[in-house]
Amino acid sequence: MKWDYEKLTQILKNKGHRLTNIRLAILKLLLKKQHLNINGIIRELKKENDEHKNINVMSVYNTLDLFLQEELIYLNVFNGRDIVFELSNPVLVHLVCETCHKVIHFSEDMHLSDEDFQDNLKKLEEKLQNADFKPVYYKLEAHGICISCQEKEGAHKVLLGRKRFK
Repeated sequence: MKWDYEKLTQILKNKGHRLTNIRLAILKLLLKKQHLNINGIIRELKKENDEHKNINVMSVYNTLDLFLQEELIYLNVFNGRDIVFELSNPVLVHLVCETCHKVIHFSEDMHLSDEDFQDNLKKLEEKLQNADFKPVYYKLEAHGICISCQEKEGAHKVLLGRKRFK
């Protein structure tokens, strides 16, 4: 699902949540930037608006908790330690560079609309439902080497000893 500011604020209104300045600022920020951790969110809020120079960190945590509860955002963990937040999407695909650890958000318009991919997701969903499990969303990670690292000397050494796709 493609989110926009109006849809997000309407969901919060419909569920009886107040649209505070901090909530609205975080929504706008998450619409602009992907894969932000808590420190990145606070830093960006302070940078964007003088009103948030002395931001209450607990308000940021509480807002993120509310957004998680309402399933407006997802929490992801990369490299086993990097906790980031992003707007929810029923199919999340991330490309993770094994060399520089950059995370690239694989958008739906890239290849997720391919019929084979969609067919495989439907088959998986049917199998899961047959096992009495209804999937809500998918989180997929593809690990490899980004183009920047490929162009650097020696990047191919990272893949030595690892199974490669052809």
